[in-house]
Amino acid sequence: MKGRIVLTAALFLSLGALAALAQSGLAPVEKLTVVDAKGRKVGPVLGFDPKLRPVVAFQTSGFLVLLRIERDGFYPGAWLANYVDDPGEAVVGFQSKDCSGPPFLFALSPSPNSDPAQGGIGWDRLLRPGAVSGNLVYVVTADAPERHMLGSLLKEGCQDWGSFGPVYGYAAMTVDWTAQFTPPFKLR
Repeated sequence: MKGRIVLTAALFLSLGALAALAQSGLAPVEKLTVVDAKGRKVGPVLGFDPKLRPVVAFQTSGFLVLLRIERDGFYPGAWLANYVDDPGEAVVGFQSKDCSGPPFLFALSPSPNSDPAQGGIGWDRLLRPGAVSGNLVYVVTADAPERHMLGSLLKEGCQDWGSFGPVYGYAAMTVDWTAQFTPPFKLR
């Protein structure tokens, strides 16, 4: 009888030690969310790009767009459904020489999944390409490209391109993300 009590006590102590050990180890996380400095939810993390930046989906004016987020803001450059990690392939262009006026998105170098005659940007029509520069998000609004004379583009700041073109690009709208969110961002 005494042996059973000792065995039972040892079993309970072992289980308690195992539970404590399990609590101090790695635990799976069900879902991740990006929040801003004020604790406002930016969005659930859908996945990560190859550089481990969280990807969050947004809806604006009926358009669905994916954006990558860094600690200090949205990742600059474009995020297109078929591009792996080259934000320089698609840029925001303007007909003016000073990056003012209506913006449009176009591809500097087409991806293998795109048709240069159609603007060089290939994407799933359920998602819209988005580009970020400073505090502005540019979201494609057109279903078909239009011919534009390129006067300037946003690539590491505004660059005057003289009169280059015509290029095929997609009309885009701008959204100021700083009106909604305050960096720094963190995962929760």
